[in-house]
Amino acid sequence: MSSNDTALRRASDSAARTAADVWLRSFATALPTVRCAHDEAEVHDRFARVLVARYET
Repeated sequence: MSSNDTALRRASDSAARTAADVWLRSFATALPTVRCAHDEAEVHDRFARVLVARYET
């Protein structure tokens, strides 16, 4: 694999915070006038407890 290749892998528990941060930034960029229904702590918690822990993220 060269440095230009992209590798996909299942998110680990340690990646939950980073995945949540990417989602939060994406939401804010895509929908700048829409208020997110959940605060950052709730989003981080959901990614850690549900999305990464139970699903193939």
